[in-house]
Amino acid sequence: MYTLLLALAISLVPFPLALLAGMSWVTGIVPALLIFPVVAFLLVRRTGQKVQAELGPVTASLQGLREAKSQAEVRAVIERAREGLERVRTDWSRWQVLLDRQIDGQVGMLDYMIMEFDAALPRLERAFRDWTAALAAACVHDRRGRTAERDAALANAIAYASKEPQIYLVGAVLQARKGDREAALRTVAQGLEALPDHGALKQLRAALANKEKVDGPTVLGEGWYGFFPEEAAQQAMVRGRRGPPPEGVTMRMQQGPPAPRMRGKLARRR
Repeated sequence: MYTLLLALAISLVPFPLALLAGMSWVTGIVPALLIFPVVAFLLVRRTGQKVQAELGPVTASLQGLREAKSQAEVRAVIERAREGLERVRTDWSRWQVLLDRQIDGQVGMLDYMIMEFDAALPRLERAFRDWTAALAAACVHDRRGRTAERDAALANAIAYASKEPQIYLVGAVLQARKGDREAALRTVAQGLEALPDHGALKQLRAALANKEKVDGPTVLGEGWYGFFPEEAAQQAMVRGRRGPPPEGVTMRMQQGPPAPRMRGKLARRR
């Protein structure tokens, strides 16, 4: 927000100068309209670069999850990442439009990873156009038996990333688990419209059509455990010390909304 206000203030500088020089107000407004998008673009890009630089160490800290050997170590890694995200929020949310909602989505995913689903849900639903957060919210609703809310969250995830196969695969499995194979088939069909050559979607469609049992890890592989960490924990308990639990979804730290596209001379200079 501060970035746009600063851009507006800079762009309005010619207006009073034109009035003081005895020119019409139109003479002052035209330069302002031309200057504002250019200044806004440059300031948004600069702020985005700084946010991305601060998010880099947070993303790197999450690699410690691969080496964590206990729940206490996992929580320690998550807490460090949470603290880093909150620092970014404190430093930049007033400068970067929508950054606050994006940080909420990332913090919500951290809560989700440690199975604090009730705490995660409101943050996940507040996230800005984050398909991973929307899909995780759908999984929380499914756990609570709220099928209408689940399907609404799935629709949001598809709207944010229609080419992401995990949305259709996870969504269809959730629907099939609740006994609604027709809804699952519709979800798979929607996925095949966006990704007509996707092998896993075709296999899932065949399994559903033949009324075969559908299993999340079989359909999605280890990526399934990113959305169902409790099942990963169960697998780890079964395997004991024979190996680490399945890896989940890699956390994605976003730098904020993309910089506005420019046309004309400025675009050609880039």
